[in-house]
Amino acid sequence: MTTAEPGSASRARIAARMAATVPGLGETAVQRILVTAKVDRGRALHEVDACLQEHPGALTAALAEYPLALVRLAHELIEAGYQTVAAPACARCGKTTIDLRRKASASAPPNAGHSGPKRDWAAYIAQRTTDGET
Repeated sequence: MTTAEPGSASRARIAARMAATVPGLGETAVQRILVTAKVDRGRALHEVDACLQEHPGALTAALAEYPLALVRLAHELIEAGYQTVAAPACARCGKTTIDLRRKASASAPPNAGHSGPKRDWAAYIAQRTTDGET
């Protein structure tokens, strides 16, 4: 009996969702973009998988909550010429940049920097696993 590579089900779901929502995106391009965006394994893979399962149109519509890995994935798709992809924007200022992450420090005011995702995607994934979902 052989075991599947860790994350293979998540990669397959992400690839299928990307192909379904991004016109002209082939399997080779999907795999290349997942690697380039660093969404091909680990936490990033599972966060994007969970996000796309909950919000199948997340690549083409701006979400209020998203994992940072989705930001990287969206920007890689846009850079590759897939213009139907919506780049996630800062919840505070609306700026569209790949540099969306929390930038708070003790000396910075609460509104400094760009706000990152609001949902704790790691906790969400852990809860889904505890509830028996995959």
